[in-house]
Amino acid sequence: MQYCNTTTIAYGPTILKQIGFSSNMSLLFTSIPSLIGLISTFLSIRLAKRIPYYLMITGNFLILLVSFAVVGFVKNATLKYIFFCVAGLSGTPNSSLIVTWSSLNVGGTSKRLITSALVVAVGSAGSMVSPLFFTRNYAPAFTIGFILMIVLPAVGIVLSLSIALYYKTTNDRRDRNPIDVSHLTEDEQVQLNDRHPSFRYKL
Repeated sequence: MQYCNTTTIAYGPTILKQIGFSSNMSLLFTSIPSLIGLISTFLSIRLAKRIPYYLMITGNFLILLVSFAVVGFVKNATLKYIFFCVAGLSGTPNSSLIVTWSSLNVGGTSKRLITSALVVAVGSAGSMVSPLFFTRNYAPAFTIGFILMIVLPAVGIVLSLSIALYYKTTNDRRDRNPIDVSHLTEDEQVQLNDRHPSFRYKL
């Protein structure tokens, strides 16, 4: 879902050209959301120490939803471009936040590596989908593409909140009901990974 939204920004020249910008200006102006996204990614790294991951991810999905709704269905060209930049602000850091949050919540180095690889691999499937709806066949409105860009962040919000709720519930249950695993060897305890009673999920 996230990669689907982020890839759409890469096809900015096509979208901006339909808004009314010239070919050269469309190419130039597409770089600005990417630059803003780079800055916001560095900022999100610092904020991750203070703000729960699920809040940042959910907030970014919400901003993406609103941004693509404006870009897709508002008539004012200036407003469209402003929110196209806002989409870069929230979309770019969300990719790294999702990978980081996923890897933090699995125990064991090998399991973390596999999880990170799966998140990127499966997530990248969205990169193959979104370009299909921003071709000349769907111009100039790209209605289906923008509807997809609105629906996917909405699904992302629901999934992020659901996962966060599961993590919090599991953490609370483990706090209330501590389990003694001292009878297990050190290797056996390591193999429990995130199922170890002392493991706490990162919100």
